[in-house]
Amino acid sequence: MWDDYSKQPESALEWQNQYLRFMFELEDASGDGSIDIDEFTSGKNEVNYEQFVDLWQQFFTSENPEDPGNYIFGKTKF
Repeated sequence: MWDDYSKQPESALEWQNQYLRFMFELEDASGDGSIDIDEFTSGKNEVNYEQFVDLWQQFFTSENPEDPGNYIFGKTKF
C-alpha cells in the first residue's frame, strides 16, 4: 500500500488522500489553512496545503534523508 504510493504518489488511494488532509489539519492547529511558524519551526514562516502535499509525497518517495519532506513528523534521529 505505502510502497505503491512511494512509486506513484499521483495515484494515491482515496483514504491516503484523506489521511494526508487529516495530518495537514492536525498540524494546522489554528485552522487558518497553513502551518505557520508557531506550528512549524524548521526555517519557514508557513507551509500551505499545496506545499504540505509536496512534502508529504517527498516523505514517502525520497531516498535522501536530508530532504525537507522527511521532517514533516519531526526529527527522527537525535
